[in-house]
Amino acid sequence: MINVYPTFEPWENYSYEQLASIVKGWQFIVNQSGWRPWHEYGQKCIAEIEAEIEKRSCEDIPFE
Repeated sequence: MINVYPTFEPWENYSYEQLASIVKGWQFIVNQSGWRPWHEYGQKCIAEIEAEIEKRSCEDIPFE
């Protein structure tokens, strides 16, 4: 099976600002009913990023 989803470098290579931007983008996609095929993957990315933020012990990033 061909991977049609985007791939990213390891999350630790991104700044907090970049991670926040990626989360905002995925939140937009997840909230679009017409983009359902992307919802599961988007939620997975958001969860991975939140885990990276927690690993860095950063609580002050605005995600909304």
